[in-house]
Amino acid sequence: MSKDKPEVGDVWKYKDGAKVYIIMVDEETVESFTILGGSAWSGTFQKDEFQKQHNYLGKSKANIDDLFKTENEE
Repeated sequence: MSKDKPEVGDVWKYKDGAKVYIIMVDEETVESFTILGGSAWSGTFQKDEFQKQHNYLGKSKANIDDLFKTENEE
């Protein structure tokens, strides 16, 4: 379950209210990004600290890879 274990594609909410999208997870760290004020921000957290500072919202409906596809791709 993602609530207990962050996974790529999850959406979590930071304690300040910003929603973050998980883009990478390894044994010790979580890398995520968010969009604030029209700018994209990324951050890398120790996994245990990430879970203390964020609340799990669910799996994203969108795939981040789809943002970079073009009309000409099949």
